[in-house]
Amino acid sequence: MANKVFQYPVPSQLEAVVAKASLAEYQSLRDSAHQAFERYEAKQFSRASLENAAQWFDPKWVSERLKTIEDDGQNGGAIASILEARPTLEAYQRFRIRANGLPQAALDIFKLLRPKSTELERLPGSVLDDEVRKIVKREAMLAWKTKLENDDPRLLYEATELEAKIRSVGEAEKAMRRANRQMLTQGIDPARVASPRDWEPITRLRGQRAQRLREFLEKGPDLGLMELRPVWLMNPDVASRVLPLRKNMFDTVIYDEASQMPVEYALPTLFRGEVVVISGDEKQMPPTAFFASRVENDEADVFDGEELDEDATEVERETYNETWNRREIKDCPDLLQLGKSVLPTTTLQIHYRSAYRELIGFSNSSFYGNRLSVPVRHPDEEILRAKPIEVIRADGIYSDQTNEIEARRVVQVLADVWRRPGNTPTVGVVTFNRKQADLIEEILEKQAERDDWFRNMVARERDRVERGEDVGFFVKNVENVQGDERDYIIFSSTFGKNAQGSFRRNFGVLGQKGGERRLNVAVTASPPIWRSPTGGRM
Repeated sequence: MANKVFQYPVPSQLEAVVAKASLAEYQSLRDSAHQAFERYEAKQFSRASLENAAQWFDPKWVSERLKTIEDDGQNGGAIASILEARPTLEAYQRFRIRANGLPQAALDIFKLLRPKSTELERLPGSVLDDEVRKIVKREAMLAWKTKLENDDPRLLYEATELEAKIRSVGEAEKAMRRANRQMLTQGIDPARVASPRDWEPITRLRGQRAQRLREFLEKGPDLGLMELRPVWLMNPDVASRVLPLRKNMFDTVIYDEASQMPVEYALPTLFRGEVVVISGDEKQMPPTAFFASRVENDEADVFDGEELDEDATEVERETYNETWNRREIKDCPDLLQLGKSVLPTTTLQIHYRSAYRELIGFSNSSFYGNRLSVPVRHPDEEILRAKPIEVIRADGIYSDQTNEIEARRVVQVLADVWRRPGNTPTVGVVTFNRKQADLIEEILEKQAERDDWFRNMVARERDRVERGEDVGFFVKNVENVQGDERDYIIFSSTFGKNAQGSFRRNFGVLGQKGGERRLNVAVTASPPIWRSPTGGRM
């Protein structure tokens, strides 16, 4: 017993308890001893656990935790912070691995995000990733914007400045138009115009000596007619019938929609011009059946594709060259193709007609190789609201190249457009064949007979003119719509299932050679919006 007493770690404490001979004092000493042993075991366990975890923590943090253990302190606060970080620990460890492969620029971005860590920690984990991506994208776009503005300071203009410049350009254009009109009416050189006495014989409107229009135009240029009226607007057929066949009668001849004009139809006016400007779009309508009667190749016997002999006479050479030129001209499908082969060309790459990019997107991709620049752009919310392209299912029956249910749906859509509040938009209806166009016209007339309001709208809109331009309502097939432009274009595709429920994939002129050009004309005829009631799923 005495030996056990002397083995107690603090003998003085035990001797004091023995001297007091008190059971309570003994029990207190015993409990204190048990607690000391438990603290010792806990320290040993904490040291072992800390040693196992040391590889994952900073050495300084490990030494601080060990000192706290030795001093019988509490590491609960430090451990609690680790437990709080556990939900993001796995993602952080994955990021550490991926960070080794990130460029320095990416790491710099994360450094810039560090000051915002408090705000980001408040976000739910489910949306944190998306928010960080949005922040990075926004900052990248702002940096790109800053670079563009530094490269071109004009981009720094405020909205008011831009609006002022736009107004200034508009006013300058109006002033230029007024100046041009004034020049045409008052900028006439009197020295180049004959006296009224010289004009008197050819300007008689009545009597035996009255001149026909062609006679007037034959004699007028010598008296200064072109000085008085320098600009003439007419089609080639009228020009051939009324203008004298005089070489270089005009300084410049300009052709529009040249893809629709056969070469032989333009030859007389080509002869009358000193300089020619040919404008057109090879992706739009070719010459129509109106010009189908083409000149036959009557030089086949003269020219067979072989080169002339070296000893050919001068007359033979001239005949050969003239024949070759005539054949080359007649082999061209239209004036535009001929012009492209012999004249310098330029392309207008900015598309300004469509109020929404979606309207020109199909043609730009399918016909122009995405080379068109379309400045107009709208947010997705505006596109969903405005619906610049809308397909309306009619589910009609296709019979004898017509679709009556669809035609009635077209008339209903037309009435809905006209009934909308605000300014009445200009409207055109385009069909893919003449029979459907005639059917829609017939249904329009029947609806007008039943509805006075509708009859008045049709009558008013058919004769509508704005700023001197015909913008009236029309119903046309796709071959006759080139050059027309309206606020709304309503397509009647006509095609659909027949009475037996089968769908024949025969699309009329669209399936023929050059059909894609007709489609391109149709889908580019509407600047703001178009609707398409369709007879079936396309």
